[in-house]
Amino acid sequence: MTMMLVAIDEKKQHISLWNKRKEEIQQLKGLKFYCPVCYNQVILKSGSYKRAHFAHKSLNCSISSEGETAEHLEGKKLLIENLVRYGKTCELERYFPKSNQRADVFVSSLALEFQCSPLDENSYQKRTLDYQLKEQVTPIWLLGSRYFPANRKKWRNGEKRFFLFSKGLGSYYWILDTTKQQLGLVYHIEETFLTSHYQVKWWYLKKYSVYEIVTQVEQLKVTSCYHYRVRDELNSCYRYLSQSLNKKQVKVLKIQEYCYLKQGNLLNLPIICYLPIVRIPGEIGLIYYLRWLFLTTLQERKQVDMLESLHFLSLEYQKQTLFSLATNKQFIDEFGEYLTFLIDIQVIRQMNNRILFNAERYQYLLNKQVNDLLKEQLINKIQSSDLQRPNPLASMLL
Repeated sequence: MTMMLVAIDEKKQHISLWNKRKEEIQQLKGLKFYCPVCYNQVILKSGSYKRAHFAHKSLNCSISSEGETAEHLEGKKLLIENLVRYGKTCELERYFPKSNQRADVFVSSLALEFQCSPLDENSYQKRTLDYQLKEQVTPIWLLGSRYFPANRKKWRNGEKRFFLFSKGLGSYYWILDTTKQQLGLVYHIEETFLTSHYQVKWWYLKKYSVYEIVTQVEQLKVTSCYHYRVRDELNSCYRYLSQSLNKKQVKVLKIQEYCYLKQGNLLNLPIICYLPIVRIPGEIGLIYYLRWLFLTTLQERKQVDMLESLHFLSLEYQKQTLFSLATNKQFIDEFGEYLTFLIDIQVIRQMNNRILFNAERYQYLLNKQVNDLLKEQLINKIQSSDLQRPNPLASMLL
């Protein structure tokens, strides 16, 4: 059954339960209430274990809505209380007719969605794009306890589709703890073949405004403090790719097919395709392929337009990845860092918006003996963080 905190009475007045005392709720019992969307009758329920709410008698309501849990009801109440406390004009369970969905809380062109249950890829993509394109509303997904990181070593698709990205925070997503009444930011999420890292920052919602937090979060200046063992990561990379191909993992096999079409092999790309270590959760093999695709294109053309190349590679990346609000910015950052690396080792140079290819240098680096020596030099160079040039695409991440 679809459960709500807002309904309309027989006088077509909106009745909200989030700020009602038990005595007031008791006085409402026996009255008739209706869904603001489908206008079917709903029942007022008030018990000991779940917050008072309205429930549909039938499943005929067509609206997209998460099945309610006690956590979800508490979360909506927590959000609306916070926004009202800090003087924000907001609306609980706002209905959007163009996209036929109801936001948990709507405030200043933001739809705050508290997601407690699993949400499949297609539903997430449709709801997100419908908000953006049909309603001109920005969805902010706040995730419930099932999505808390809890010392996670690998990130599941269930969390990754909600990832956002900024240059200062890296990959991040929001969580809401209704028990402790805290809003959490899981940020600097990085995943390699050996492990994953993340940091968490909490705000107590009796002291801080939800709206101010989510709208100003990218102003936070936080530096990633992770230190990677480059040699170990590189060895794990080869092991992972080899095992994945032997086990015929669909995603890696598909990337290998792309390599074959270009007379390449995912296990035997130039060393400069595997370094620096990729830290985008779940997309490591794909990034190696796209690096190699970029280099082979440069070989053929000798010079390319930087923005055209970025656009092409970004589209290739998005074809193979989960839909996520982080996808494009994340790839721009990764590609920009890779350009910095190639400039540093003199494989390319930048002239305005053009990238010029140093074919002689590249061929030299492909020499087997040079490649082995280069591998050691690059590992030491990256391990000591001796790559200081500015990211050529930094302005696109602002």
